[in-house]
Amino acid sequence: VPGDGDHHCHRRSKAMVLKGLAVNPHDSALWAGLGLVTSTENPKMKEYCFSRALQLEPTNADTWVCLASLYLGQGVYDLATDCLQNARMYDTACSSAWECEGVLRCLLDENFNAAEMFAYALRLSNTPFANLHYAMETLLRCEKDGRADANGLRSARTAIQVSMGQAAEVGPLCWLCDGLLSEHFGAHAEATRSYERALDEASPPGGAALEAVLRASLARAQLKSGKPEEALASFEAILPQARDWDIWTRFAYVCTKLELGTLSDRDLLLLAPPREGEGDGRGGADILVADTLRTKVQLQSVLREGSVEDGLRYASSLAPNALPSGDLSDCWLMVLASAMKGPRKGDPGVAVDRILAQIRAASHPAEVWSQVKHVGTKLAAATSLAANERKAAARQFGRVVHGAPYDKLSYASLLHLRASSSSKDSSSGELFAALLQALGEGDGAGDPVFAEHVLRFLKKGTRRCLSKCLHKHPEYAGLWSTIRCPQQA
Repeated sequence: VPGDGDHHCHRRSKAMVLKGLAVNPHDSALWAGLGLVTSTENPKMKEYCFSRALQLEPTNADTWVCLASLYLGQGVYDLATDCLQNARMYDTACSSAWECEGVLRCLLDENFNAAEMFAYALRLSNTPFANLHYAMETLLRCEKDGRADANGLRSARTAIQVSMGQAAEVGPLCWLCDGLLSEHFGAHAEATRSYERALDEASPPGGAALEAVLRASLARAQLKSGKPEEALASFEAILPQARDWDIWTRFAYVCTKLELGTLSDRDLLLLAPPREGEGDGRGGADILVADTLRTKVQLQSVLREGSVEDGLRYASSLAPNALPSGDLSDCWLMVLASAMKGPRKGDPGVAVDRILAQIRAASHPAEVWSQVKHVGTKLAAATSLAANERKAAARQFGRVVHGAPYDKLSYASLLHLRASSSSKDSSSGELFAALLQALGEGDGAGDPVFAEHVLRFLKKGTRRCLSKCLHKHPEYAGLWSTIRCPQQA
């Protein structure tokens, strides 16, 4: 029973342990139990109880872990390390010792990856604590590395679900971790519910710092779920602590205001607040991110209020070294995307080919053109296809495939355009439909070299070409029955 019942059970437990010690003062389990039920406000008494239990039974690994946890909470890491070494010496399969060791290593070195320690503890004993911390460490490793390990994240999500199913009471950290993992998998509505549950569990004893983290995460999930009004309400609840936000929370706040059309210059100043003191290595990176976002917001305003020509002039005015090459490419792609929407009232429109030619002629680093030309040419091809200019679209998709031969969607579009232009009967259309379905199935499907051979078979229809294709690609032997049937019909 929560509330007073917990305190009552605690008092009864302590009274029963004291009665047992009165009968047998040399029982090590009773001394360890007394250390567990003693209040954390009396650490000296807890230390005495655990030490007395170890005097009576020095080979008890669980008692060594309890003493190590006490030292860990007090910040005495060297004594905690010695206790854990003794615990593993007496019992190498003590899962709680490996769990405590993982926490200790994380406290000693914030860059230490303790996921393997918690995974080993899970193999020894599938406890809620080990599942929770394995999921948290895996998630933190993905955040620090800047890349998502799909298998690791799936394992972490399974671990957090097991932890929540096993635990008698699911705490806010479990719900926070579940929400972060749901965000990684694109389940933003589920992440929103997890953050809301975490806030319910965290208040009031969670503390202001944890509540700020949870509300910022909730606002981010609400924004991704297409609810900017609710996201803004969540941000406004922690707006007084805005100076303590990290750059990505500020970024999400500015994106929320931009989505609602209420972004002001004052909001943009939030992206690069003055930092007190020296030695903050994040200051320069934060200012660079803020300047980049300002540039993109201004370009978006120009494109929204002006014309594509105005956006083209603004993008051309950007200095080559003003932004990182990736962000500079994003600015050009924003102009291209605006040009694809077609001419607006008072805007004669700008051809996508013309924008690509201007990007190539601009004095930007070579990587900017290499990043833009692939996506830009695909946009140009899609624009030509929408305007029913099939020959131009085929030519542009051909350029895309030439530069990126393993772009399956562009190759499929090119195949469709060529086949439809060269096929007059329905059997060829059925054959091409079967080909597209086959290209999307199985491992290694959609190999462009294979697709090119099939395209030649579509054009020539000879068995010689078919047998040559089968000889070069025996792994596609199962497709030939699908391809032969329409041709034979």
